[in-house]
Amino acid sequence: MEKGKIKKEKITNKKKKLKQKRMEEGDNESKKISEENEQNEDIEATPTQRKAKKEAEQEDEVTKTSNNAIKKILEDKNLTFKNEKLERCYDFKMGKYGRIQTSFVENSPQEELVLEHVIQYQRSFDLVYGKRELMLYPKNECGLSKFICTTIRPTKIGLIELNESFEKCAKCLSLFMHYEELENPVQFPSIIPSPSNVLIWQKGDSFDISIVLVSLLIGRGKKE
Repeated sequence: MEKGKIKKEKITNKKKKLKQKRMEEGDNESKKISEENEQNEDIEATPTQRKAKKEAEQEDEVTKTSNNAIKKILEDKNLTFKNEKLERCYDFKMGKYGRIQTSFVENSPQEELVLEHVIQYQRSFDLVYGKRELMLYPKNECGLSKFICTTIRPTKIGLIELNESFEKCAKCLSLFMHYEELENPVQFPSIIPSPSNVLIWQKGDSFDISIVLVSLLIGRGKKE
């Protein structure tokens, strides 16, 4: 009984090997035919067509190499991005830029009252329209929540260009400030610093610079 089973297994293995060999021979034959067809196409193709084909192959190779390089960078788990804005805010909180005013670490009674109404509005909004992120009371440099409108402060700078027109004010600010990209382009920034600090740092993202611009325009005291 055992001998018959062993013999049957040998026959089965032999059949498998024979089948695999035939498949390999078939693959080799198909590959050979494909290569012959490509050679015939190359012979029949004009010099212009052969040149275009070669250029296409080179372009594919470059694209493949580039994609592999990008993939390697993205897969590198040790790659970290330095967020200079958060570092500046941390240094300010630690007192590196001098004494911190009370308004940065404590809200006034009026600000607290407004903040309560804003938080209640956020809750009512979520109940009616669903959970959606609204930038109503972001945190400042010291981690204190501030109503976004109180962040805008009328600001004056002794430059004539800032008082001539809206366009010149925006142009001057674009030359004066260094633009930084958002840490996440599809999310609000985690911190909104005061316009005074943004002007001192001369750096900021789109939110920071726009708040500085509005503060400067209000500070002009001129209605456009």
